[in-house]
Amino acid sequence: MLRLFQNTNVLRLLFLLYFIAIYLIRINMLFVYATVFYLSFEILNANKRYLAMKFKSVYNAFIVLFVAYILVVRSQVLPFSEVTIFHLNTVEHLLFAIVICLHIAIYMAVLQKNPSRPLTQLVFVIVAFNTIGILNEYFQNYFNGAATFVLNATSVKDLVANLVGTAIYASFVLFHKNTRAVFLVKE
Repeated sequence: MLRLFQNTNVLRLLFLLYFIAIYLIRINMLFVYATVFYLSFEILNANKRYLAMKFKSVYNAFIVLFVAYILVVRSQVLPFSEVTIFHLNTVEHLLFAIVICLHIAIYMAVLQKNPSRPLTQLVFVIVAFNTIGILNEYFQNYFNGAATFVLNATSVKDLVANLVGTAIYASFVLFHKNTRAVFLVKE
């Protein structure tokens, strides 16, 4: 299965299918997310330092599979109950935290001339992601026509899930020797 993720043209085709599905189900917010992830995918896969990374196929898989997960959960094409959708959305925010933290670490690795110390990188990733997480909630409010800078109960739940996802990412980096190589991104 991972071999599929080694072919960037196959992944581009998956993104095209995502965009077609988003157009058909008419959830414009998903178009924004898919576009951001697609542009990031293209930027990274055009970067020589990224292409030289040992786990680039794993990183590409995370990007593509996360967008697929968002598409399935947000489109509600599967007949899940309200409670199940609530929990799937919570898992989406946990995964959002892990994927975006990983993205930030990847960008730090490919853009910095002198790599940061692991703890410095981790602190920066945590602060940067949680800032992005808060801005994302405000953006969703604005996009959905709600009061932009008001956090309702769902927004607070999403931010707590983001914090838990950040803690999971940090534990992968700090405590688990088998995942440290993947999540503590180095060139």
